[in-house]
Amino acid sequence: MAALIPLKPPMRILLFGEYSNVHHTLCEALRRAGHEVLLISDGDGWKDYPRDVDLRRTKEGPVGSLMYLSKLATLLPKLRGYDVVQIVNPIFLDVKARWNRWVFDYLKRNNGILSVGCFGDDYYVISRMQDDKYLAYTDFYAAGKMIDHEVNRRRIAAWTKGPKAALTQYVMQHADCLVPCLYEYWKVYDTPEFHSRLRYIPLPIDVRYVCPRGSRPWLPSSPSSPIRLLFASQKLRGQMKGTDQLEPLFDRLAQEFPDIIDLCKIESVPFEQYQRLVAEADVVVDQLYSFTPAMGALESMAQGKVVISGYEPEYRQFIDGPQESGIINLRPFDDAHNYEVLRTTLTDRNKIARLQSSSQAFVRKYHNADDVARQFVEFWSLASSSKRPSHR
Repeated sequence: MAALIPLKPPMRILLFGEYSNVHHTLCEALRRAGHEVLLISDGDGWKDYPRDVDLRRTKEGPVGSLMYLSKLATLLPKLRGYDVVQIVNPIFLDVKARWNRWVFDYLKRNNGILSVGCFGDDYYVISRMQDDKYLAYTDFYAAGKMIDHEVNRRRIAAWTKGPKAALTQYVMQHADCLVPCLYEYWKVYDTPEFHSRLRYIPLPIDVRYVCPRGSRPWLPSSPSSPIRLLFASQKLRGQMKGTDQLEPLFDRLAQEFPDIIDLCKIESVPFEQYQRLVAEADVVVDQLYSFTPAMGALESMAQGKVVISGYEPEYRQFIDGPQESGIINLRPFDDAHNYEVLRTTLTDRNKIARLQSSSQAFVRKYHNADDVARQFVEFWSLASSSKRPSHR
């Protein structure tokens, strides 16, 4: 990597939009490092994450759009002169693509570095995840076939043609920095057209409170205590996350080992209730189609939970990660293999206890929010100095 030439703190940083608490966690870490940060978002919808300026649509339809744009127009004159602006996605405003482009151009003209978080669906992610050219499997393609259901059909239709597709291509071509937060997103963006502006930076987790150094995860109070397993699904998202494949396996395990496995199944509960249930669990089911643990899995791991999520060898090699991470990695459309992995792991209390400790160690080493914030500042500083930033 080239020698770093950081901007002198404090930097003035504007974070625009929210996905699963990423920007709020990053915001707090940047402030601890002495930077001036403004976070504008809608709280990621019903999750209602903290923000400095609430930009939430309060009414649908044309009247709602007019109210939203009026609020935005009042806000825009204050959004000038920042060293860095990072938007969470090419669609970072809850209005049509053309307004997102107009505001993107405004922010780019009136500020320093324009950074884009590759944190979710967009044209390149959706287009390049529909076969095995980039990854062995995705939530669109696995076991040699497309994963065809209504949610995926809507995602493909929304992002691969029309205004959102054109906006993504425009934004990614004109941004100064592209920051994928998962190995999967880095993989689809690591192409010659983006390579010089690309850097993988892991998701930030505030480890100060959820996994203080020296803390121990919960352990069964006696050898007869069951392993508490939380299976949480979201309506209409079970097929997208692969939990529809996993549910029969957990039902079978709970029936076969009722004295060892205590299965709690919930669907679409409010975020605060979900957090309380995670705190009471030993193992948390996140998703099947992932190479990389995302925010939900990492926040559970920080509390010393074992998670069902992604930890593929390619990702482990990419980050030079440990063999044991606290993540149980399963294979799409391989029930026999998955059942055997789950059976041998979830019925072994000693192994669960060891994995719980591995979870906290993994998050502390690879996802500490203060370390992640430093990586963002280094990358933004390289871009601001007109030097080509390194993608790794």
